[in-house]
Amino acid sequence: MLVIGAALMPVGTLTFFVHSLEAALACLCVAAFGHVVWVVATQTLPGDLFPGRYVGYITGTAQTTGSIGNTLAMLAIGAAVAWVSYKPVFIVAGILHPIGTVIISRLSLAISSGRFEARLDLSPGSLDKSKRNS
Repeated sequence: MLVIGAALMPVGTLTFFVHSLEAALACLCVAAFGHVVWVVATQTLPGDLFPGRYVGYITGTAQTTGSIGNTLAMLAIGAAVAWVSYKPVFIVAGILHPIGTVIISRLSLAISSGRFEARLDLSPGSLDKSKRNS
């Protein structure tokens, strides 16, 4: 599903090259659907890749960093639209999902094959142990 969503996102960049309102709306709808598919697929990854005891921590961290990234993206989009136009925003939005899919796929393979080890101990009581040792 991740690949399908990423494959649909570049259709949004065609919005600037079509000559009718209906075609532009169709391009935007396909891109929006691709984004929703991609987001839903990424939301399930922590549960698929990590043991249950880590899923809440990883999901919370991902949501927090995503919110910070969204805030910064809104500022950048506002500046880009004010100084240039919507065209570069749509082009970047069309290519970021495929790039993100490649990165996620490579990291997922590394995690599932055991080549990537977590160095953070999130086991119950691990914070208490570290306080006792210091």
